Amino acid sequence: TLTALTTGFVTLLDDSIDRNFIEGNKFYVKPARRLATIGEGYDTISAKFVLAGLSGTMLAGGLLFKDEKLLETTRLMVESFVITGIIARVVKLTFSRARPYTEEGVSKFAFFRFTANRDHRSFPSGHSSSAFAMMTVIAKKYDHWWVKIPAYTVALSVALQRIDSRNHWAADVIVGGAIGHWVGSTLANRSIKRSTENSVSPYIFGSRV
Repeated sequence: TLTALTTGFVTLLDDSIDRNFIEGNKFYVKPARRLATIGEGYDTISAKFVLAGLSGTMLAGGLLFKDEKLLETTRLMVESFVITGIIARVVKLTFSRARPYTEEGVSKFAFFRFTANRDHRSFPSGHSSSAFAMMTVIAKKYDHWWVKIPAYTVALSVALQRIDSRNHWAADVIVGGAIGHWVGSTLANRSIKRSTENSVSPYIFGSRV
């Protein structure tokens, strides 16, 4: 509900936010642009290759050190990437929103047209959804501030880069990020719950264990 309300509100500001990023004279634009430079690597390499490199490294580490948690995290990360990608693609084809660089305006939708034109696949942001899906899994499975902050910083930088490059409106990245976070959280939380339910803990009573 909160995401829907936020998206609805931000949609009204999409045009203003886009123009502010172009002009670069608002107080929040400069730090946002600096953070967006991190996300440029994600866009340049492409999401699939980032997934391949990250999951390959994690898989090798898990096998080498016989780390079951790392192997489980790798599997969940790949699953979240695939599931999020499917959801984002279906929504993109359903809404068929024009991207900012087309200069067709914020309200240019072609509902249920299922167009193959990439210029009309703005809503939601696939890059944002995939980045948040992967980073959320990592942040949930390794619940430490020194993991969460870098993970979500990377995801946020990807979202900001998509706005700065005019590939997406602000509402697109919010919805994309929300989808990725929801999928990643759902998978990670289920995994954590199962591991907790199946765990064995020592019970001490007097001189007995």
